[in-house]
Amino acid sequence: MFKNDSQSIQQLLVAEKKAEEKVNQARKRKNLRLKQAKEEAHAEILCLKNEKETEFKDHEAKFLGSKETTELKIERDTERNLSELYEKSQQIFVVIKSLLRFHNYQQSCLEDRITIPIYLSTS
Repeated sequence: MFKNDSQSIQQLLVAEKKAEEKVNQARKRKNLRLKQAKEEAHAEILCLKNEKETEFKDHEAKFLGSKETTELKIERDTERNLSELYEKSQQIFVVIKSLLRFHNYQQSCLEDRITIPIYLSTS
């Protein structure tokens, strides 16, 4: 009887050890599946994020134009405006120069008229 009890206890210990190993293997498989699921979810999130970023950039380029296009347009407009301003300033400069010459001519004529009668009256 004592032998049977010892043998039964030994069998129970062996069975307990096998059960514990099965539980540990099941935990390892579960943790491995969780890790794989987490990695797959992370990959899917990155893929979706990249897809949405691409869609956003396409949408932005379609409706707002790209940043480079906008900067280039602003630079062209600025250069055109500066060129127009320069041309207008040159035209205004020519007109002012003409007006000053005309004014100086008138002044000189007036001075000549004023001085002529004075010279005539004194002589």
